[in-house]
Amino acid sequence: MIKLFRCIIISFLFLGFLLLSPYCIFYAKGYRFDWQEKNFQKTGILDIKSNPSGGKIYLNSKLIKKFTPYKIENLLPKKYMLKIEKAGYKTWQNEIEIFSEKITSIDHIILLPENSLSKIFIKDNNLSDFLMSWNEKKIAYQIDAGSRQGLWVLDLASEKTIQIFKEFGFERWQWSSDNKRIFLQKNDKAFVLFLDNTDFNNEKPQVHIQDISLFLGKPVEQIEWDPRDKDRLFFLQNNTIFLLNLTSFYRYELLKNVKTFYIHNQIIHCITKQGKNAKLVKLKLYQLDKIEEENAQIISGDNYKLFIKDKNKIAYLADNNLYLIQEGLSVLLNKNIQNAQWSKDLLYYNDYEIWVYFMKNKKNELLTRVSQKLENIAWWPYSKYIIFSQDKEIKFLECAEDLQRWHSYTFYNFQKVSNKISFNRFGKVIWIIDGEEEKNLKELVVLE
Repeated sequence: MIKLFRCIIISFLFLGFLLLSPYCIFYAKGYRFDWQEKNFQKTGILDIKSNPSGGKIYLNSKLIKKFTPYKIENLLPKKYMLKIEKAGYKTWQNEIEIFSEKITSIDHIILLPENSLSKIFIKDNNLSDFLMSWNEKKIAYQIDAGSRQGLWVLDLASEKTIQIFKEFGFERWQWSSDNKRIFLQKNDKAFVLFLDNTDFNNEKPQVHIQDISLFLGKPVEQIEWDPRDKDRLFFLQNNTIFLLNLTSFYRYELLKNVKTFYIHNQIIHCITKQGKNAKLVKLKLYQLDKIEEENAQIISGDNYKLFIKDKNKIAYLADNNLYLIQEGLSVLLNKNIQNAQWSKDLLYYNDYEIWVYFMKNKKNELLTRVSQKLENIAWWPYSKYIIFSQDKEIKFLECAEDLQRWHSYTFYNFQKVSNKISFNRFGKVIWIIDGEEEKNLKELVVLE
């Protein structure tokens, strides 16, 4: 009897081994049983990161007892609803998809603060515009009425302000790359503001202002600082590109029949046009007598604008039609486009639509279409987000290619409709003009 019982037990154990061993092998190799599909499927991995870290993770409303950053393994291949929560921050939520034998990386998540820390730099009810220097140490701003009417510069280190002009309303202004000079233009007047030797700690800091209107001549169509030489300005006038030397105040003619130009990596890229024949040519910043034609088809048009990231990422607008140069040919991406900007991918837009062309998969995607006008559209630095303003709101729109949907998140609500925002190059803070009774130039913290 005992022998029989032992045999039965051993038989059951052996049978259990035979039944469970395939499952154990499948399990060890990353397979899981899908009760919906009634079969075994190879699993995938979800890699989650957020800025800031420490967010609670919910997958299909179930709390994962870990915090970002974190990898969730052995997930069945299907769609999931992922949610990230952190106290003091807006909840992030989106649908993601897991694929067999692949890692789905959701590493772009920015958790926006519920109440952003803010700092006020300037208070004046007539504050109309501002321009931050490239190193973010000075702010030029304009006041369009009252006793303080004019153009001012605030030095953030000393917190001291100097008035440059009683005049205001400069429609074009631009800091030099070394943050020591500002080009200013209003109608047929043009100036360069020299801050090279300005000591803001002095009771009466000295500023040199040079009227360059006579040297430029007629109002210019386009002007850019030399990115490495503060004594050189390149400008386009009557379809001719010139160089103005701010030491000798001599202007040099460089190239005729130019419709637009773009300076990138010590190269001046120009679209030239004679008759209906349009070309892309380049000049080296320090070999300006050497002109080379680039291997690129350019569609004939009247008005052009160039957008260049590198030699493989060149786009241009021709009469509001956006083209991408691929293998030397112009590929039409879209019509009725106003502007574009490169990051890893190409962002482009008009007043009511935001699009992205994803370079890896060569896909055009419409991210949003609205009825209210969009403004201040730009890539948020080092991220997969786009920032824009609409009516009284500043919004962030995520555009990670792997997501199933592109959600927008409201970051800030203006007291009044504002059309001026700016942000620093590291994606940490936003500067805005806002205020009900009194206008303020504010700094809003996005990431600490």
